[in-house]
Amino acid sequence: AVHILNGEYDYTGSIEAGQEAHAAIPGSTWMAMDGVGHFGMSENPEKFLEYILPLLRRVREAGGVSAVRVTA
Repeated sequence: AVHILNGEYDYTGSIEAGQEAHAAIPGSTWMAMDGVGHFGMSENPEKFLEYILPLLRRVREAGGVSAVRVTA
């Protein structure tokens, strides 16, 4: 599965571009991340975790990646 995350302040990978990619990729998911830009994991790590951890859990539960370990 393809999961598209766009940061609110990401001007190189805009929300509009993410929505277009989502529309073009059947079965994909898309989400805008408020409060982060292109490098959310370093700009606002706590906020980034709010978005990425639920996504990683979904991937793990779907059996997509057996090595995903979600600790938080």
